[in-house]
Amino acid sequence: MSNSQNQVIALAGLLQATNLVEQIARSGKCSDQELETSIHSLFAVAPEQTIDVYGDIKQLKRGLEAVKALFSKNSQAKQLDPIRYALAIMHLESKLRKQPKMLSAISKGLEQAKSPAENFG
Repeated sequence: MSNSQNQVIALAGLLQATNLVEQIARSGKCSDQELETSIHSLFAVAPEQTIDVYGDIKQLKRGLEAVKALFSKNSQAKQLDPIRYALAIMHLESKLRKQPKMLSAISKGLEQAKSPAENFG
């Protein structure tokens, strides 16, 4: 896959997750399959390809639709809150990248959560 394809996949994953956050905040519900895809992505520590983080491109349907809407001129489907959430996450990630101790602590926490997540789904 090209670098731009990997970037689109990563952006789709991020927008899918932020769309789920908004959906849960507004209705208290979301798609179990989409939620599982986002949670699974937390435990993808050393994927060979970007898509391996999400399992399959089909798992990112909502995110890919959000990317398409984001870059579409006439789209009425643009949702501003998920985009704001995504920008905030990207900003926080850039700050976090500069703090190796915090990254290490997060990595250890995710490693500890991995086994229970696999056992209980």
